[in-house]
Amino acid sequence: MKKIVWSKQLLSIMISNAETRICYIQGETIRAAQSFSTPQHITADEARAQLDTCMQDHDIQTLDGIVWASVVPELTYSWQTALKQIKAAKLLYIKPGIKTGIKIGYDDPAAFGSDRLAHAVAALSQLTGPLVIIDANPITTTLDVIDAHNTICGGIISCAPALAAATLARHASKLPNFEFHASAHSYGHNTTEALQLGLLVGEARKLDSFIADIQTDFGRELLVIGTGSACPLLTEHMRTALTTYELQLVHLGLAQLWYLNCL
Repeated sequence: MKKIVWSKQLLSIMISNAETRICYIQGETIRAAQSFSTPQHITADEARAQLDTCMQDHDIQTLDGIVWASVVPELTYSWQTALKQIKAAKLLYIKPGIKTGIKIGYDDPAAFGSDRLAHAVAALSQLTGPLVIIDANPITTTLDVIDAHNTICGGIISCAPALAAATLARHASKLPNFEFHASAHSYGHNTTEALQLGLLVGEARKLDSFIADIQTDFGRELLVIGTGSACPLLTEHMRTALTTYELQLVHLGLAQLWYLNCL
């Protein structure tokens, strides 16, 4: 993918099921980043308040552009209303039909999540395929596969360890709530440790197995890119080494999409 020189002031917003993430990017430098729990409902005023929190040390009216994406349709209208109040900024909403520079090999390309698309765009702006992208967040763990021709071949989605733990605690009265942490044991000596190994290390081993199968399909080793707040702890228990980890991968991809479509 062609390298684009970034020189503008952008606000990037990703509204996902668990978190709403906002990032202010000046040129090629991330100046501010905030994340909020995504509510079931939000008003335009509440959305604007989240923007102002992220931009409290910067002038939101001097932005050159805003790029945003949402996988929560119920919140889209309120966010759109809030963002249109920032008059000077050129606004881009990520939807089917925009320029991406990559192909989507999904049966229905329009069903491919905008967050996963942004991850792929960011990865291919820095690296060349074939590669896999692991996004470990509080709700899901996703693994997306990209070939050497800049095509997203497909992916894998599983329940995140944190969500699985919360579900077990809610439905099984004797299973506790707990926080995940690194473990040096191969099996648990108490219920909490057993749960942690089953959910966290089990997820890590599952990813190892998926990646090994994918590499067999490709007949070669693949680059492995990690992102998401839960990724560092998860990959600590994987046998597959990460090529690189970037927490703000989705924002880098959204910014790249703004430059591709708005200049």
